[in-house]
Amino acid sequence: MSQGRKTIKWSRERLKTSRSNLVLGAYILTGLVCLGVSIAAVGREHLEWTNAYVPAGARLLSGESLYLGPEPFSFCYPPFSAVVAVPFVWLPMWVSNALFQLVNCAAVILLIRITWQLSGGGRLPEEGDRLRSEIWIAVLALLAAFRFSSNALAHGQLDLLIGVLLVLGAAAFVNGRSALAGICWGLGAAFKGPPLLLALYLVWRRQVAAAVIMVAVFFAANLLPDVIHHAPGGRFWLTVWFERYFEPLFGRGQLPGTWFGGFKDNQSIAGVVGRWFSTSLTTQDNLTPRANAPNPDVLKAIIYGTYGLLAIGSAIVMWPPFRQLKSRFDCAGVVDTSERFHRAVYEVAISLCLVPLVSPMSSRSHFCVLLLPAMCLARVAVERRDVIARASLFTAILLSLISLNIPPLKLVHQLTLYLGSAAAAALSLLIGCGWVRWKLEQGEATPWKLSAR
Repeated sequence: MSQGRKTIKWSRERLKTSRSNLVLGAYILTGLVCLGVSIAAVGREHLEWTNAYVPAGARLLSGESLYLGPEPFSFCYPPFSAVVAVPFVWLPMWVSNALFQLVNCAAVILLIRITWQLSGGGRLPEEGDRLRSEIWIAVLALLAAFRFSSNALAHGQLDLLIGVLLVLGAAAFVNGRSALAGICWGLGAAFKGPPLLLALYLVWRRQVAAAVIMVAVFFAANLLPDVIHHAPGGRFWLTVWFERYFEPLFGRGQLPGTWFGGFKDNQSIAGVVGRWFSTSLTTQDNLTPRANAPNPDVLKAIIYGTYGLLAIGSAIVMWPPFRQLKSRFDCAGVVDTSERFHRAVYEVAISLCLVPLVSPMSSRSHFCVLLLPAMCLARVAVERRDVIARASLFTAILLSLISLNIPPLKLVHQLTLYLGSAAAAALSLLIGCGWVRWKLEQGEATPWKLSAR
């Protein structure tokens, strides 16, 4: 008996060691991938961080205008992004690039870790079958969504920092800390406006105070540049940004999807619809205007109609409105807190799919937040073996893989950009998460194990 117990104990210790080595190896591999992409980006002359953000910080310090015009790499973001870049103004370009990319690498690892935990991952199990399941969950989710994080690394964008703030807010919300969620989401929106749409979800779940906090944090952060100096004429920078970059979206005759960025790079619904109906892609990788293209106002009607359909579908699976998520009771009267956690995670995942889709301008890096819905669906696909969840996840994986920028397949890459592969991947994940959320509302058993962390 003694020898048998020693053997069992030795086996458990070996499994624990293997599990720890696996986690360490995963972090090292992720770090190496991020570092490789970052090193390639550090030497680039055209990097968004050092060509748009840092120069805007320098202009803010010197009292010049933040917003110069439609030139390439012009700064067109809310003024808070310029404040964040101020500490990097005095550094050499290569040092600024290197430090920023190190921060982005840490953001990638943190993003993966938080989304994995929110999907139900925690300490890796000792059992071999369960351990293999966890590995498959992580691999499938990364195949579906890591492509967008690598794009943010390669182009020196702030979207990974925004993504971390959004998933931190998600973790706070699903654990009942809605005020903290409002703070995190407000800071994320302060960098770029579209995450403000999450305030609507807070109101939907009767977290009005958190929604107010979120909006207040957005305005407070974007008033910080005025502490350094005001815009010309003593105006607030946020007012200038609003008038110059937000109001034109609603002007008559404004072609949807052409929001101060590459038309082909815009992967939001507005960008996809605008390209499909108003341009054609040539074999020379150019966009040419279509003959007899619809009026821009007609395109806006199509886009807003699509928004309406997405809103109705999301509202149905997240019914009823204006109520806080409540747990159910089992036959012994004990509250099933994990069920409330399930619902909240999938509702936030749905909301994160919608944010880049309904934004006026979403590049591929904006879709890095899809890692949370991808992790959730991967867990259901592996542990529940749900057909629709699997179909949605594998569709997103296929769309992600065929959109990779491989030099021999440049034309294929450009075609996927034109067609809107990132938007299609987000829609696929949205459908899958909506399906799972609907099944949870029907009270079906949930054999996959989620736990609030």
